[in-house]
Amino acid sequence: MARPPKVLYTFHPTAAVRSYEATIDWFARFTGCTIMEFSNAAPPVARSGGCNWLVDNQIELAEPNAPDTPTQKFLDRFGPGYLNLALMVDDLAVADEWFTAHGAKPTLPPATRFTFTRPAETCGLQFEWADFDDLSWDPRHNGRYPAKGSPLIDVARTAAWGALVAEPREAVARLRELSPMPIAFERYDAPSGEPAAGLSVGDCVLALYKVPATPDDEARLWGTRVARPRFHLMTFRVRDLAAARAAFAREKVRILREDAANGLFVTHPEDTQGLCMAWTDRDYAGDPRGPL
Repeated sequence: MARPPKVLYTFHPTAAVRSYEATIDWFARFTGCTIMEFSNAAPPVARSGGCNWLVDNQIELAEPNAPDTPTQKFLDRFGPGYLNLALMVDDLAVADEWFTAHGAKPTLPPATRFTFTRPAETCGLQFEWADFDDLSWDPRHNGRYPAKGSPLIDVARTAAWGALVAEPREAVARLRELSPMPIAFERYDAPSGEPAAGLSVGDCVLALYKVPATPDDEARLWGTRVARPRFHLMTFRVRDLAAARAAFAREKVRILREDAANGLFVTHPEDTQGLCMAWTDRDYAGDPRGPL
């Protein structure tokens, strides 16, 4: 009998960047991010980059290495940003059957062990889904934890992935139709710039925000002017927010805005390789890992 797949944890977000080398250097310096693998992938992937260990998770950085590719088109249209979020599920064949029956036919067969659903069928967000069985290289599966050196920011863990959606309530319903991710919190009357809902993805929270009303509003809140649904944010849980603020000030990384009531600030993406990031000293409500 068909059943929905279970999301186990985040595999990685994927970020399109103009320079892989500059971006990995930034992450290494500020967060201790460490290279796990690198490749110059041929078309149709056509990117230089790979997966990197980021505190307690992974991030894939992708610099296009050929013209007229999806990553290059994304950069040309929107600038640097988050292409997708990859989630590990318990069974990709189960996911394929369930997604197809619910109007989100995956782009690749289950035998590939990873696939994608189309943003038009998932509230404007592109998800990757995987069930790789050979993960001995991953620190979360007994792989070696890479040394992280002495980063400028004492990051304890990734707190949340952030996404802009047209209607958060509808997005929660649609995403839970595809996989019954537990609801971490719901605040549909939240002020602009605060999450309206959160879903547990096993190892942190997927926080859903409403798309700002205008590009100017988006520039004020997030430092970007795309004004459309997409993954747009990584939030890091730091041990000392004041120390993080001081470190960014010394390095001339601007704080775009600060939310003192919620213990959080957003750094300006122009100073962080084009990627929007938030920094907080609190866990999101409903964090599946419990208190730090």
